[in-house]
Amino acid sequence: MKRLYLDLGAALGMAVALSLPALGQVPEAAPRTATIMGTVTDANGDVIPNATIVLKEVEGNDPRTILTAENGMFEFHDVTPGITYQLRISAKTGHLPRSH
Repeated sequence: MKRLYLDLGAALGMAVALSLPALGQVPEAAPRTATIMGTVTDANGDVIPNATIVLKEVEGNDPRTILTAENGMFEFHDVTPGITYQLRISAKTGHLPRSH
């Protein structure tokens, strides 16, 4: 019985050793991307829906623009890591609370 385990282990070891050169022939992986996400809030900590968020590469001319959700959240997908970006946020101000 002990001999069976040794033979199986040797066969498994050979299969792994022979498959390693094939791993070098795998096509190049797709470039990695990242996500930039956040929540826009005012000075009181209240979320700001429908705020305009502009993401622009510092050395690029192709800005991306989105609006925040009802909960103030936003996400930019497929962002290239290692590049410097500018993030600009603007929102229309609502009415000011009345003082009594």
